[in-house]
Amino acid sequence: MKPGLQRPGLVGRGAELALLNEELEAAARGSGRTVVIHGEPGIGKTRLLSDFLAVARRKALVLSARAYPLGTTSPFGLLDDALYEHLRTLSPGLLERPERARVLEEVTQLVRGLAVEKPVVLALDDIHLADPSTWEAFHHLARHAAGSRLLLLVALRTAELSASPVISDLVGSLVQDWLARELVLAPLDRSAVWELARRALAREDIPATLGEWLYTKTLGNPLFVMGFLQAVADRGGDFDTPALSTVPDSLRQRVAARVGGLAAPARAVLEAAAVIGERAHPTDIRTVAGVAAADLPSLLEELVGRRLLDEVESRSGPGYDFVHPLVQEAVYESIGGLRRRQMHLKAARALAGAGRSAG
Repeated sequence: MKPGLQRPGLVGRGAELALLNEELEAAARGSGRTVVIHGEPGIGKTRLLSDFLAVARRKALVLSARAYPLGTTSPFGLLDDALYEHLRTLSPGLLERPERARVLEEVTQLVRGLAVEKPVVLALDDIHLADPSTWEAFHHLARHAAGSRLLLLVALRTAELSASPVISDLVGSLVQDWLARELVLAPLDRSAVWELARRALAREDIPATLGEWLYTKTLGNPLFVMGFLQAVADRGGDFDTPALSTVPDSLRQRVAARVGGLAAPARAVLEAAAVIGERAHPTDIRTVAGVAAADLPSLLEELVGRRLLDEVESRSGPGYDFVHPLVQEAVYESIGGLRRRQMHLKAARALAGAGRSAG
């Protein structure tokens, strides 16, 4: 953390921590459990896992690993990372990395064997970035956890859960069969946003103007709260009367990473929605984006699946909003000035012709 801000720790997640502790206690009694934690980027999945695991280490053997975008995609790589270091300490120089052909059953027997001596917490963070074989192993473990002292935790982005039929079906089947439960991390409420700001600024209290500004700008996303606070500090702003003319660079880069993988037509649709504004109508989006009418439904469906847009119903039919105003601002600011003016002209003509006004 840069000078001027303190590390705030976990804020506003007391109920979620209590739930995970209850699951650990159940697992310790021999009722194996699986919890799938998911939420939007920046909502605090990794922080929640980290704080819970720090406490769990007092009661259980904790094995954990995290997947990374640039990490290796070797078969069972994430589980290998979680288990290998622990086993190497037990048998230095004797352990070989298991072959894929037998690892599925051996991992299950291995984890269940470890759980005989004491409860085991196996936590896999950002599992949406893992290879398919890791998902296969997770599914196998979850279906064989009953009767063992194992708590299996996986964390991933809601967008990846929604966008991948394979992952969605896998998690859905486990939940439907009462073998797993979902823990969805919601945005922080106003009081938690204020508490986060108090801790970050190391102040007993914060002005109402700052608290409301942060909540309005971030809608309770902890990463966004910290990004805006850091941007105000970096730019020498006044926390009593905060103001930023643009999206903080760190947050713009994160949004850019989320939309960077979009093909040109999907990116054009997203930019059109950013220019049109609230409740963007499909017809107006198509006009401004310049995409074929036949392609528009699938492009909008992709953007909704990626948790960039939300479909909302109104009297005039479906419309589309950004899932977060910061995402809209960042996408809008990424459009070049000349092209932005051209898109605004197209939007104005389309809206006027249909008797609508910009959002």
